[in-house]
Amino acid sequence: MNLDLNKAIVNSALWAAAGDALGWITELVDIRGVRRRIGGDVLHEPIAWKRVIGGIRGAQVTLPAGTYSDDTQLRLAVCRAIQGDGNFDIELFAKVELPVWSAYALGAGRGSKAAAANLAKRDVNWFSNFFSYGDGRSYVQGGGNGAAMRVQPHVWRRARSNDRSYLLDVVRDSLTTHGHMLGLCGAVFHADCLSFALRTGEIPGPEEWMRFVNGWADIEGVIRNDYQLGRFWLGAWEEASKSDITSAIAAVAEETRQYIVQLRELAPDWAKTYRTCIEILDGFGRRQGTGTNTALAAAFLAWAGQDARLEDVLVCAANTIGSDTDTIGTMAGALLGVLASDAPSWQIQDREYLIAEARRMATIAQGGRCESFTYPDLISWQAPATQGDAVGEVQGRPALMGLGYLEPLGQSWKSGDFAYEWFRLEFGQSVLCKRRAETLSPLDERLVPSQGSGMRVTATAPNGHLSTAHVREREIAPAPVRTERAAINLPQAGRGQRGQPMSDLFGDDAPVSGQRETRPQSPSREGQPAFVGKPARRDLDTLTDLAIRSNFDPTTLGECFLQCLDAEDGIERGMVFSGIVAKAFLARKRRRN
Repeated sequence: MNLDLNKAIVNSALWAAAGDALGWITELVDIRGVRRRIGGDVLHEPIAWKRVIGGIRGAQVTLPAGTYSDDTQLRLAVCRAIQGDGNFDIELFAKVELPVWSAYALGAGRGSKAAAANLAKRDVNWFSNFFSYGDGRSYVQGGGNGAAMRVQPHVWRRARSNDRSYLLDVVRDSLTTHGHMLGLCGAVFHADCLSFALRTGEIPGPEEWMRFVNGWADIEGVIRNDYQLGRFWLGAWEEASKSDITSAIAAVAEETRQYIVQLRELAPDWAKTYRTCIEILDGFGRRQGTGTNTALAAAFLAWAGQDARLEDVLVCAANTIGSDTDTIGTMAGALLGVLASDAPSWQIQDREYLIAEARRMATIAQGGRCESFTYPDLISWQAPATQGDAVGEVQGRPALMGLGYLEPLGQSWKSGDFAYEWFRLEFGQSVLCKRRAETLSPLDERLVPSQGSGMRVTATAPNGHLSTAHVREREIAPAPVRTERAAINLPQAGRGQRGQPMSDLFGDDAPVSGQRETRPQSPSREGQPAFVGKPARRDLDTLTDLAIRSNFDPTTLGECFLQCLDAEDGIERGMVFSGIVAKAFLARKRRRN
């Protein structure tokens, strides 16, 4: 089957958002909760509903029909972090997108929010995010589906590739927030399923699932061959988890094979067997929300329901109360959307922006080059310390750190000293942000992309299709030479549908309490080469930090310096790198003397 790749990727994105919007209404409630939310027992399409945000003492808001949750929010964040040449900028995703996402997250799990909060710390890298939170859980126990639900863009942009060229980025993306192999393997499994659908025009079944699980043996090699993961992450992870990577992956693979053996005995009749599938996977019990089990449930639903109306399949997922309704729905929607003849007719929040990002991924997949989303320079970036700090004022305009200026869309809901207000970003995404209720704090304009930057969704043609979208390339100014204090101990830099009325808003982004950092000792050691990898032009602080921590090891100095030069503004970066390292070297020499 020859797919129209643009149509397949756009429909995959739209049906994924539709499954998320529908399933979020019934997520994490029993039948009584469903009745409170929708006024009945069965959900047939996305509708407006009410939810308390900001915790038990928060505000109750009405959510417009088609409102999506964290699944789609993070999928869009991954899209933005994919540059116009197709490269996934893991540092921008980890140090800008994830910490800022906490300020507008809807329905997010505690683990993902704890991971994002820890990444806001200046000395935490994407490959050293060993956090813990309130109830004693930690990064290495993070086996949920928060990674699997967002990895589709990595596959969309590699849709023409016959190999698993997306694997490294799926692994890096996942391990930024989820440190248990259940979470990582679930993300890889879903990516393999989606890649199969895009390459063959078919939904993979049990035999393919078994091959995908056998392919998890490749994950270890990807980790060991990646500089940051192999040199820094792996040893710290094995120490923290008290396990070796080979055994951990093998254990998850064996468990998943046993599930597949049971699932392939079920009749491929989604209406009769889907609930049995969830029971086999313990999706109503302690394995609800597990990465591998969720990915397998979505694969089963898509395979068994591939000949049915797509709307009916997603309705089935949403009405299987007690399961992970939104994430199974969004992942099944991503798979079935590849083969869909039509886009969903349901209301979907930010439809035009979803289409714009999907088309950008399709262009990259077909060998084209796109412009990149504009982020603040990581050299001057500082992530918001709390949710309420992310929204501030720049030259009299409200802005969201890291992403851009905000257009207020209507009503706000007060909760104590804060309020929740619906905004639209300049590039077309709508967000419900937590902000200070009275006066917005001033923001450093360097923490906000320049006016007019980013992807801008513009006019809609009469046929309802997106007519234009504009993205502006990032512009990076040379960084100033730092002071001696900064040079001595440099941490890593960083810290609806358009036109649809949005008078009623949505969300659940209560803060995660009790967080504390428990990561192992920094992987960079004295006298040991510690090269951070590409792209150096966005990672000057990390390169100088590693050079200094290596006690000015010549090999490390050379590697870091060459990476500074290997950038569009390499001369300026090289000069700044030399100045910082020289000041640190002389300062240390003076102290010794």
